[in-house]
Amino acid sequence: MTLTVRRATSSDLPAILALLERAEMYTTSVTLAGDVTYLLGEVEGRPAAVLGLEYGEGAGLLRSFTVHPDDRGRGWSGRMLAEAYALLRARGCREVFLFSADEGAFWAHQGYQPVPPQELARRLPQAPQVQHALATGWLTGALAWHAPLPQ
Repeated sequence: MTLTVRRATSSDLPAILALLERAEMYTTSVTLAGDVTYLLGEVEGRPAAVLGLEYGEGAGLLRSFTVHPDDRGRGWSGRMLAEAYALLRARGCREVFLFSADEGAFWAHQGYQPVPPQELARRLPQAPQVQHALATGWLTGALAWHAPLPQ
């Protein structure tokens, strides 16, 4: 099986939400509107992975990243991250942030370090996920991660 990665379009939103819901991830702030990019990984036309990107000045935010449970262990996380990092480099980003409450070991293995969630919010104030976190009050209890953008 081969994973094909492409930029999602608005017609892909139901598939993105279904993948995230299958992984028991929050979907309330997922949007394809504005300065947001979602990558959709497909196998033979079937959605198998998703990763969202939101942007700030010199920094990017990874969000809503999952691989369908039936497709894990095939190296597709690395493929999705490589595609995301290429897009971030093309936009002039030098660092990457994300929120993750339960995948800390994965992100630490990828070279990320924990940071205060307020630092993430300071660096990416216009990102939809940050705005949602501030509006709903969950920022203060969030776990945030940071890394220089891999070359």
